[in-house]
Amino acid sequence: MDGLAEVDLYTDRYRSPETIRKENPGRWEEFQISPARFFGRDDDEFRDGVLRGFAAILADPKQSTIAVFSHGMPIKTVLLHILGLTTAVKFTIGQCSVTRVTGESIDALRIESVNETLISPRAS
Repeated sequence: MDGLAEVDLYTDRYRSPETIRKENPGRWEEFQISPARFFGRDDDEFRDGVLRGFAAILADPKQSTIAVFSHGMPIKTVLLHILGLTTAVKFTIGQCSVTRVTGESIDALRIESVNETLISPRAS
């Protein structure tokens, strides 16, 4: 589903924020202010696409529990929507972390957790 794809969907390759910072140190602040614009996309169109994608999943659930696998920017976009924020904030969604939200519609979601890791410590 395109709406849940990372902000760099239409580029030649995926780049993690760490890679973007390393490859484009002079544009790092620009990326932080607007990842969508950094990749030549419109902020509102990206946000609306993400929210439409999540809304579509919630509108026709096949089960009472739904797992959605996505990248950091779509997840951040949903979190900003839930918090009622219209501008980006600087926080990181950890690689392979779990963010849990609950609710029955895109406008009635609650944040349960952010950046959970399911890795247990190694036994000695």
